[in-house]
Amino acid sequence: MSERLEFVRLAESESVSFAELCRRFGVSRQTGYVWLRRFESDGMSGLVDRSRRPLHSPTGTDPVMEDLVVELRQEHPRWGGRKLNRVLTNRGYRRVPAPSTISSAVTGRVSVGPTASMNPSQANN
Repeated sequence: MSERLEFVRLAESESVSFAELCRRFGVSRQTGYVWLRRFESDGMSGLVDRSRRPLHSPTGTDPVMEDLVVELRQEHPRWGGRKLNRVLTNRGYRRVPAPSTISSAVTGRVSVGPTASMNPSQANN
């Protein structure tokens, strides 16, 4: 942050061209203007790195629907995304997520245990 503060101080002094100042600090002019704008509006706190995480996800799955999918999957652990999608659609739910979305939601939230596998020694018995 001290580097950004130094950048802002030099930019405000106007002793060097803005493009030259950005080259010296190794940032694009666009980034330089962002730092200046943030400093002017927020002061020192504006120079701190900000999270790039979105504030909201408008296309995200409805949490109520996700809970419903997880609950249904726990009742029927052998059902996959396609089956869950079909069952929810047949039950009259609107805006049912795609089978791939259902599979992703279930994978992240439900533990169905390891799948049974046979050892080669068990296969001959």
